[in-house]
Amino acid sequence: MRAAFVSEMNAAADEGLDGLLSAETGSAMQRAGVAELHELMSMFDKVVTLAFVRPPRSWRGSKCQQGLKDGGTMADFLTSVPAALYRGSIEPHDKVSPNVRLAVFHPSRMKDGCVLQTLLSMMDGERPAFANARAGRSNESMSMTGAKFFSMINGAQKAGALPADLPDALRRALGEGLMGDYLKAVFAEPRFIRPPNAMMRVLIPMPGPKFRLPVEVEAAAIKAEGDEIAWICDRLGEDLTAFDSDTDTPLPTLASFDRFDDEEVAAIVTTIETMNATITDPIEALLARGRKGKRRRVERYLNENGIEAPAENDSKPKAKARPAGRDAEAPAPQPGDRAAFREARRARMMERRAAAVEAKRAARRGDKAAE
Repeated sequence: MRAAFVSEMNAAADEGLDGLLSAETGSAMQRAGVAELHELMSMFDKVVTLAFVRPPRSWRGSKCQQGLKDGGTMADFLTSVPAALYRGSIEPHDKVSPNVRLAVFHPSRMKDGCVLQTLLSMMDGERPAFANARAGRSNESMSMTGAKFFSMINGAQKAGALPADLPDALRRALGEGLMGDYLKAVFAEPRFIRPPNAMMRVLIPMPGPKFRLPVEVEAAAIKAEGDEIAWICDRLGEDLTAFDSDTDTPLPTLASFDRFDDEEVAAIVTTIETMNATITDPIEALLARGRKGKRRRVERYLNENGIEAPAENDSKPKAKARPAGRDAEAPAPQPGDRAAFREARRARMMERRAAAVEAKRAARRGDKAAE
């Protein structure tokens, strides 16, 4: 993956283009990682960090929804609190580079109502070729009904069985078709297994009221945030909390997430029936496809671009040996001038690092001599 990424950035720099790296994990990088990324991007004259900043209540809601997609239950957020810790995300970039640009992530601040146009407006230079381009939108937000559903099935997977007090209609729907096959498969597994993407695309946009955090989780998050909100408001130069909505509406309780009323049951049953009717692949095939897809995409990219896959790192205890015959099955990469260019750049980088190390050693030797 690293080889594919560096190759693509080298190609952009060679053509005099800008390289745009979109990485959600950029908000979790520590200072050393940010510095390493800047060094890795030495093929460009300038590196700029662009970041969207969600208002705190919106951020907490998004964080919890992602946690539910990844196997959490609503009760889990009392111990794994979804606090909006802006400083830890932004300060590592501030300390490495003076080129950090922030924008409030809110519909009122989107240029032409489009996140892509807003991102382009944060970058240097004009790009008339993209003037009419608009980002596609997909519904990745959960309703309150959807959040309660995911919290319930995630908890059921941990317990190895559905809750005893589920309404009959909901219990029947959960035992039928693809959903029934999925639950049978995951109840037998010791680890959490997320529903395959084909299922998630139907389940996530489940209709229902707007998602809102339970009051207990909201209170725990605010307490954990401390002065984080004041810090980000000062960094932005404006009140970020002013962009949050429904701040005066009473929040639901944590206990309400364990109950399903008739409307919620009907919405969940209809969604499951739709999913069972539209997805015809068996659950075994869907689960296997998710496990193999990422590795295959990387290998295909490397092969199509004539990039030699990096050797397995034997120093890591968890590294797995390459299966016998894989190299024979894959077409041999054909290195060209770009490979030589990359090797020369790597050699120069290693020389700079060696010189820096030697300079530090010489300085330490000088200090010792003075003592």
